[in-house]
Amino acid sequence: MLDTVIEYTAVLCNAIYLILISQKKIAGWIFGVLASALMMYSCLRAGLNAEAFLMLFYIGAGFYGYYAWKKESEESYIDTVDGVDRNQDIQIVQWSLLKHLLFIAACAALSGLVYLIVNEIPGSKKPLLDSFTTGFAILVTFMVAVRELHNWLYWLVINSVTIYLYLNRGMEVYAYQTIGFQVMAIYGYYQWIQLYKNQKA
Repeated sequence: MLDTVIEYTAVLCNAIYLILISQKKIAGWIFGVLASALMMYSCLRAGLNAEAFLMLFYIGAGFYGYYAWKKESEESYIDTVDGVDRNQDIQIVQWSLLKHLLFIAACAALSGLVYLIVNEIPGSKKPLLDSFTTGFAILVTFMVAVRELHNWLYWLVINSVTIYLYLNRGMEVYAYQTIGFQVMAIYGYYQWIQLYKNQKA
C-alpha cells in the first residue's frame, strides 16, 4: 500500500514540476526534487540500483536548477526611487546551431560511455536505447536549468524512445505517464516560445 502511494505521489509531483517549469516558476524545482527522491526510494526497493543512481543525479540537478534560478532572480532586482522593484523575470535563452551540435556530440559521448557500462551488466535490456535516453536526459536537464528555449524538443525525442522502452518491457503505467510528459513538453515549448517573444519585444 505504501509503495503504491509513493509511486502515485511521485507521478503527481513530476506533473506539477513540468507545469511550473514550463511557466518559469522556480517552485517547480522543489517538486522535481521531491519526485526524484520518491522514485529513488521505489527503485531501491525494487533493486533497480542504476535507476536509483539516475534519480540521485536528478535530485542534485534539481538543487542546481533551483539555486541557479534563485540567484538570477535576486540579481534581477531593480532599484527604484521608492526602494526595490522585485522584478524576478527569468530570461529564456536560445543557443546557436553550433552550440546545439556540440551539445548533441557531448550527449552522444556520454550515452556511449553509459552503454559501455550497461552492456557489461548481465540481463540488460535494449542497452543501446537505454543508454541513449539516460545520457541525453542527464545533459538536457542542464538545458532546463539554463532555460534554453529548445530543451523541450530534446525531451520530445527522449520521451518517444522511453515510451518504446517501457512498452517493450511491459511497463505500461510508466509508458502512459511518459505520454503525459510528451503533452506537457509540447505545452511547455509553446509557453516558452511566447515568453521568449515577449522578452524580445
